[in-house]
Amino acid sequence: MFCTKCGAKFEYDPNYKFCITCGTPIMNPVVVANQGGERPAGDSAVYNPQPGDTPAAAADPAPGIVTPVDMDPFPGNVPSQDIDMTVVAIPSQDIDMTVVAIPSQDMDPSPDTVAYGHIPVPPPGMETMPQQAYGMPSPGMETMPPPMYEIPQADMNAMPPPVYAMPPPDITNSMFDTPDGAMPQQAYGMPPQDMGVMPQQGYGMPPQDMNGMPQQGYGMPPQDMGVMPQQGYGMPPPPPSTPVAPRKEKKPVNKTKLAIIIAACAVVLAVGTYFLVSAIIESNRSSKYESAAELMENGEYLDAQALFTELGDYRDAAELVDECQNIMDYNAAKQLMDNGKYAEAKAGFDALASYKDSSDKAAECQNIMDYNAAVETMDAGDYEQAQAMFQKLGSFKDSADLATECGNKIIYLEAVALMDEGNYADAIPKLLPLTEVDFEDSVKLLAECNNRIEYAQAVALMNAGKYGDAIDKLTPLAMLEFEDSADLLTECENNVTYALAEAAYDLEFYYTASILFRSIEGFKDARVRAEQCIQEQPTTGEKYRNSDYKGSAVTLKIKTPSDDSRPTLIKIYTEDEVLVSTIFIRSGGAPSIKLPANTYMIKAAFGDTWYGMEEMFGDDNAYYQTLLLEGGTTYAFRRNYTYTLTLRSAVDGNVGSQNEDRDGF
Repeated sequence: MFCTKCGAKFEYDPNYKFCITCGTPIMNPVVVANQGGERPAGDSAVYNPQPGDTPAAAADPAPGIVTPVDMDPFPGNVPSQDIDMTVVAIPSQDIDMTVVAIPSQDMDPSPDTVAYGHIPVPPPGMETMPQQAYGMPSPGMETMPPPMYEIPQADMNAMPPPVYAMPPPDITNSMFDTPDGAMPQQAYGMPPQDMGVMPQQGYGMPPQDMNGMPQQGYGMPPQDMGVMPQQGYGMPPPPPSTPVAPRKEKKPVNKTKLAIIIAACAVVLAVGTYFLVSAIIESNRSSKYESAAELMENGEYLDAQALFTELGDYRDAAELVDECQNIMDYNAAKQLMDNGKYAEAKAGFDALASYKDSSDKAAECQNIMDYNAAVETMDAGDYEQAQAMFQKLGSFKDSADLATECGNKIIYLEAVALMDEGNYADAIPKLLPLTEVDFEDSVKLLAECNNRIEYAQAVALMNAGKYGDAIDKLTPLAMLEFEDSADLLTECENNVTYALAEAAYDLEFYYTASILFRSIEGFKDARVRAEQCIQEQPTTGEKYRNSDYKGSAVTLKIKTPSDDSRPTLIKIYTEDEVLVSTIFIRSGGAPSIKLPANTYMIKAAFGDTWYGMEEMFGDDNAYYQTLLLEGGTTYAFRRNYTYTLTLRSAVDGNVGSQNEDRDGF
C-alpha cells in the first residue's frame, strides 16, 4: 500500500484507510465483483470514508472499520444500462438543464457504476476526512493538489463530466436534504465548514488565499462566493474575468403539453388526496370500531352501542348495534327473572324471539308461574285441580312428584272419610298403596283399621260367650293398648277361668276348682265358690276296699299323734302298687282294719284342708311313704297276726317316712 500524496509505503492492512503520515486516503487493491467475476488485480480504488471514520493523522487506525466492497467508488466507470437510474435535473446559472443519472439509494452498485454510488455525508461536527473526490481542503492547506488534476481552462462554460455536480441550494429533493450545517447527501456533498482535516485527494478546495481558478474537481469555492455551483465542481469560482460563452436560446414552452401535465398532476393530487383522506377516515373509523368492541367486551354495552351507531354501515357496526341492544334487553329480562318478576321477564324474552335461549327462558318463566300457581292450589286443598296443573307441567322441577302427592292425598282423604263412617273394611284397600310409599300416617291408619275390625269381632265373640276366641283377637290389641282391649281381654280370661273352675268343681276336683276360683277372686262370685271347694272331713275309718282283697286274716291298728289336730289319710298298696284300702283318720283317731295276708306298701298324708278323695289335702300339705325302721318299704303281713302302725310324732313310733308328691300318693 502507498500514499498518493506523500509517497509513504506500508504493508497492506484492510483496517488502514488513511495515510498514517499525512492522513491522505490511501490507495489499495480492491477486488470488486464484475458481472459475476472479479476486478482485475491491477485495478485500484481510493477509499471512500464513511461517517465516523477518523483520518490516520488525527487518530490511530480503527480496526474493524472496513469499506464495504459494494460501496467502494471506482472512478472511471459509467453506469450499466440495466441499472435503475434516478434522473435528477440540476440547473446551472448559464446553461440549460443537464440530466445526470444517479443510482437509487437502495441499490447495490455494480462494478460498472461504482463511480456513481451514494456516498453518505458525515453529520455536522464529525472530525473525519472529507470523502474521496468530493472533499474540501482544510483552511490551512498551502499546497497545491497533485498534478494529476489540472486547473480548468479559462473557458468555464465547458461541461464537466456529469457525475460530481452539486445541486443548487433551492433543490429540496430528499436525496439532497442535509442537516443544518452539513453538506448535501452522498454524491453531491461537501464536508462541513468546521472540518479541519486534510482534503481528500483530487477534489479538495484550494486555499482561501488562492486568487487563481480552483483546481478541477475541487468541491466548494472560498466561503465568500455566493453564486450557484457549476455542474461537476461543487461550488463555482468567483465571476470569471474571461468572457462567458453566450447562453443557448430556450425552446418555446408547449402550452398544451404543460396544460396536460398540470391537469395530470391535479388528477394525481386529487386522487392522492382522496386516498389520503380515505385512509385517515378509515383509520379513525377503525380506531372507533376497536374502542367500541373493547367496550362491548368489557360489558359496557350502552357506550359500545353509541359508538357503533356513529360508525353507521362500517363493517358490521349496524349488526353490533342490534347485538348490544339484544344483550342489554336479555340481561334486563334475566335480572327480572332472578328477582322473581316472571311475567315481566317472560315479556322481555318473548320480545327477543330467537336471540340466544330467549325462547327457552320465556318458556321457563311461564312454567315457573304455572308451577307457583299449582303449589298455591295444592296448599289451598284443591288437590284434584292441583294434580291436573302439575301433570300439565310434566317434568318441570318436581311437578311429577307433586302430581303424585296430590293423587295420594285424594286417596288418603277418601280413606279417612270411610274410617269416620266406621267403614274400616273399605278404607283398608285405599290405605294399602299409601303405606307402600309411607304417605303421611297411612301406616298408622291402616293398623287402626285392622285393630278396629279385630276389636269389633272380639266384642261380638264375647257377647256370644266365646271367650276363648275373643281372647285370641284381644291379646294383640291389649299389647298395643288399643282402646279398652286389655280390660276386655281380662274379662274374657276371667270368664274362661270361672268356667274351668266350675268344670273342675263338677268333677269333684275341689282343690283345682278352689285354685281357679281364687285366681279370679274379684270376678263374679269366685271368692264364694273357692270357699265351697273345701270339703267336710269324713269320719275315721276305712273309706275304700278293693273287692279283690276281702280277706281278714290280718289285723292292722293305726295310731296318730294325740296332740296333732290334722287329719290323716292312709293308702295301702300291694307290692305291685295295687290300691287295696283307703283309711281316713280324724285328729286323735285310731282305726283298726282287717286285711288278707300279703306284702303291702303303706302311704300316709296329712293336712289342714280337705278337698275330697280326688285331691285330698291339695298341694299345700304333706305326702309321704312309710318305711320300716330297718329301712324297708314293704310290710309282710302273715295270717292271724295283729300289726300296729304308729305314725309321725307318736310316742314309740315304729316307722319312718319318705316324702312323696301328691300325684304319686
